[in-house]
Amino acid sequence: MATSTSYTTDDILICSICLEDFKNPKYLPCLHTFCEGCISTYIASCFEKGSTLQFACPVCRGVVSNLRKNGSADDVAKHLPVNFLIVGLLDLKKIQRPEKRCMSCERLGIESTAAHLCVNCSDTLCDTCNKCHTANKVSADHKIRSLTDVFPEDKIPKSFNSKCSEHTNKNIKLFCKDHDIPCCSMCVSITHRKCGEIVTIEDAAKIYLSENSVDKIQNELQEYCENMNTLVSSNKTVLKDLESDYKVKSKTIEATCKEMMDKVRAFETDRKAELLKIFEEKKDALETRITKLENRLKAINYENEILRISKERASDVQVLLESMKIRSQLKGHKKLLDDKLDMPVQVELPSVESFTEKIENVLHEKCKISSSSVYKFNRFKTMSTNWAMRGSLLNAISVQISSDIYLVGILSFCCTRDESCSITVTLVRESKTLAEMTTNVDKRKAVDNLMHVEFLKAVKLSANQKYDISLKANTYNSTMFDYGFEGQGNVMHEGVNFNFGSSLIYTKSPTNIIQGQITGLLFKTIQ
Repeated sequence: MATSTSYTTDDILICSICLEDFKNPKYLPCLHTFCEGCISTYIASCFEKGSTLQFACPVCRGVVSNLRKNGSADDVAKHLPVNFLIVGLLDLKKIQRPEKRCMSCERLGIESTAAHLCVNCSDTLCDTCNKCHTANKVSADHKIRSLTDVFPEDKIPKSFNSKCSEHTNKNIKLFCKDHDIPCCSMCVSITHRKCGEIVTIEDAAKIYLSENSVDKIQNELQEYCENMNTLVSSNKTVLKDLESDYKVKSKTIEATCKEMMDKVRAFETDRKAELLKIFEEKKDALETRITKLENRLKAINYENEILRISKERASDVQVLLESMKIRSQLKGHKKLLDDKLDMPVQVELPSVESFTEKIENVLHEKCKISSSSVYKFNRFKTMSTNWAMRGSLLNAISVQISSDIYLVGILSFCCTRDESCSITVTLVRESKTLAEMTTNVDKRKAVDNLMHVEFLKAVKLSANQKYDISLKANTYNSTMFDYGFEGQGNVMHEGVNFNFGSSLIYTKSPTNIIQGQITGLLFKTIQ
């Protein structure tokens, strides 16, 4: 879809769906216009996806609702109003094109050169069609001009004849001044028969133009356009800052993780060396123990063999002597077995679980992303300009809250002129300064004419305690700021009740509950 915000006459004549000149242009309630066939196809695709009772404009996404139940896309498109301005402009475009073609012949697929113009039909005609047009009863009284007498700057009023939205076969010829609405003769006879002042549409147009109404609307539109451009620019700046913040924090996470990984690798080397040392020590001890046990096992096997041979081949005396020698060794064998049986079957190395947990905790802490939202509210219903501010004059207000919060900062108005102004915001409780921030506010960077002024660090505010918030302009000369009025004394937001009142410390403050500065607060809730 086309999304350009500035248009030429040629742009206005192009359908934003097919990107060609309009064919039977129909417009939606938001005034965006499309070919009847194009919008019908688009509506059909919307019906296939869901509700058949509404669809969104392809350009601005404005919702078109209250459609007929069980109506087809073709039926919806057919009953949309015709954009007669576009129809007239397309006719003018054809009239003013360099190649002068007869429009009647063109509709029949025949090429012929036009020499005449029917002002009533806005059709260019060749000599033959002109004769037929003049001879026809219906068009016999139409005004015919030679094309040589038609100039590009000429207006062809008949090209812009509009049909009545209620009675589609009737032209709009009258205007009801009682209801301030254009109508046809049928409307006058049915709906407006009791109205006191009905004039022709031409007379209504003359009166309307003489009052400079169009210029007033154009000026208002221009003002809205400028304000909208400012809002778009401000939000683009916010988006740019958001993207920049994302890139910075992504790089911070990458750098932190790289640093941590380097430390983990170094730690890995140290821990492995430490583990290897412990392993070697335990391994040596086990191998020594195994060697000792194996040697004792050899001794036992040897002694057993000595006894066997003695019994088989030696004398009884010799058996006695050998047995007694071996018996003296049994106590040592038993003691060694008793000692070794008490030893653990397994020898474990130190656990690394605590090490893993510590690494995870450090990584989570260093790369922590806060999910706590910063909430804000505006305590004023309306805004005006020209509130005098200077360094010696403090604007202050008190606030009491129903539950503990973290105060991040305030919402502030900007100076009226498109320039940067320095302000200082101070948070005080019982004459003790809890936070202070000096910054610049610039209307060109504001969103909805407001700027966030944040303290360097969020301050915890306790429930049911009164705090004073003051704001001053850092200038000796009087500077005009925007200001709010129709202020609310009590604001409930995100489950927290904020009770505003006159400042307890700065009793001469021009700001109060009803009007002035300190538009609203930026805060985080405490779970």
